[in-house]
Amino acid sequence: MKSIHLLFSNFCVFTFFIAQQFHSVNCEVPHLQQPVYDSDGNIKFFPRIVGGTKAHEGDVRGIVSIQTWKNEHICGGTWFRIGNKTQILTAAHCVIDSKGHLFPKLLLQIMGDDLSISKSPGLHRQMRKVRKIVPHPYYNPENLQNDIAMIFLTTQFKETRTFAPIQLATRSVVDNQACNIAGWGYTAENGVSSIELLMANVSVVPREICNGAFSYNGRVGPYAFCAGSMGGGIDTCQGDSGGGITSQNQLVGVVSFGVGCGRRNFPGVYTNAYHYRGWIEKTINASPAINQSTVLMLATVFAAIFARSMF
Repeated sequence: MKSIHLLFSNFCVFTFFIAQQFHSVNCEVPHLQQPVYDSDGNIKFFPRIVGGTKAHEGDVRGIVSIQTWKNEHICGGTWFRIGNKTQILTAAHCVIDSKGHLFPKLLLQIMGDDLSISKSPGLHRQMRKVRKIVPHPYYNPENLQNDIAMIFLTTQFKETRTFAPIQLATRSVVDNQACNIAGWGYTAENGVSSIELLMANVSVVPREICNGAFSYNGRVGPYAFCAGSMGGGIDTCQGDSGGGITSQNQLVGVVSFGVGCGRRNFPGVYTNAYHYRGWIEKTINASPAINQSTVLMLATVFAAIFARSMF
């Protein structure tokens, strides 16, 4: 009985330190529930591949799945490269709730190098734990402005012939630019999530059109852009949030929001990765590489504590 009490006490101490980092310990991962309605009950935003085709190995080389510790897919992300450094880029609304609280990093994991999010892993699947989550400091959950975040891994992914980081955009997108989207999200607005990775081709929609009175009516911020078709039919959908939109082998944006999925006059809205290049570079340079010896030392200390409590 004493050993159980000591074990519980040590767990509470450990939990206390974790709570200091996350403000509170929440065993359920909070996430933006879609769709989001306004006070009149009308759909405002629906972070949201509709109209896509099944991807094959190597088609989408940097895509990752952000998952709960139970292997449940919640958002997409992209393993990207800037200079000689690599990390994960996603949407801020994928890692922070409406009250501004970050997901507990211990409840998240990142899956890469697998076309399926089935709980039966593929031959090349890689899983990584999260070391740190950094949303943009000016992210606004009310209007999804600055909807971008970085996830730092405890151990970097291993590059393979089918999985590799994609270069961060070195210039902004232009009207009608051809792009590619991919994800495991809903295949229809009221459908079910796709187990297999889907991909589609889209093009950048001019701002004056997608932000006009018959579309988003000014809700697309200055550092976001629209891509898809004003006629509908091809789009990202719920579960694709945070995933990347690419063009010419560069990561040009992050899936942010939309109204419905594949609806006429409402193409998907994406955070413009190029506009945040300075913040990304500053953030990635400010985060030192994980010290493996420190990790080993802490693991040894906690193992010793738990071992002693059992006697």
